[in-house]
Amino acid sequence: MELVVAFFESDNKVLESCDDSYGNVGEVFRYDATELFTHYAQDIEDKSYLSDLVFKLYQEDEYGVREELVDHAFQFLPEEALRSLAQRFWENAENIDKTTKDSQYDARHSLFAVESLARQLHDAPLYERAALATWPDLSSKTCLDITEVYLEAQESEKALDWIKKVPPEMALDDYKRDKLLLDIYRKIDNQEKLAEVAQRIFRQHKDVDNLEELLSIIGEDQREKVIAETSQEIMANPSSFYYDISFLLDTNQVDLAQKYVLENEDTLNGDQYGLMLTLAQRFEKENRFPVSTIIYRELLESILRRAQSKYYKYGVRYLKKLEKLAPQVSDWQGVLPHELYFKKIAETHARKKSFWDKYEREGQK
Repeated sequence: MELVVAFFESDNKVLESCDDSYGNVGEVFRYDATELFTHYAQDIEDKSYLSDLVFKLYQEDEYGVREELVDHAFQFLPEEALRSLAQRFWENAENIDKTTKDSQYDARHSLFAVESLARQLHDAPLYERAALATWPDLSSKTCLDITEVYLEAQESEKALDWIKKVPPEMALDDYKRDKLLLDIYRKIDNQEKLAEVAQRIFRQHKDVDNLEELLSIIGEDQREKVIAETSQEIMANPSSFYYDISFLLDTNQVDLAQKYVLENEDTLNGDQYGLMLTLAQRFEKENRFPVSTIIYRELLESILRRAQSKYYKYGVRYLKKLEKLAPQVSDWQGVLPHELYFKKIAETHARKKSFWDKYEREGQK
């Protein structure tokens, strides 16, 4: 344990001496060292000694890499010791002169520890006091966090009281709020409100998980009706290219998904390469080659538009994919055939010599 503590205490020198832009070094302290601390702490009988270590290490945490020690305290401290440690952090926060920004940060740092310990104790009132002391100006996030902790503590009515304090205009938190409401209404067995919230979540986020959640409430017999109405809405009011198409594909409506792409080709965004590549591959798997061709072309053109040579290897890969797909297309369905498309991009991007050199080298392999 002394060696682990000494390792934690080396964090300032270590992190000051390296570029940890990706957080890899910090993670060694946050996770690996915390795991060792927890492992050895379980065999130490002197719990006051452990509490002192956690308190000291956390208070001297200048780089924010020791917070996990408090978050895992329940694994090596009994309830009485956890409450005592929470009280110690609370008193520390109260005794800090909060006249400067640094001192305000120090006080908040101690209150965060109280919040963590309160959550481990399932002590929602303590968490509420700490959260309100940390953020006196009631925010949407604070209300939702307190709601969540009351829900974890099996105090559903209190959770409902707190979630009602969330300002209705806080749209960014709508999804989290509705998910919490779903849990609350399920626990207090309010079927009417449960169905209402499930419908709202599904309308805002049309995916199969939310569909299954809704059907588990309103009945499996409503599946075909809900899917049909949702698909009709998607086709009439296309809004989110990737998620609309994903819903259609996930509900085995490949023809409709193909129609969606052909009718909304101008809304494609190849810059969202991760999402678009997934769709291209899914359509390819369904042998819908004209549609997958459209998406691969947008991915290619996104790279060519940006004209950053480090990404050209991906553009070459997409162009080679298009060449492999072309012979499999029997009906281009209004899509420009590959020979004409290749001629078009060759003329438009003729000056991107680096790209065409990579393309030629790839062809020689």
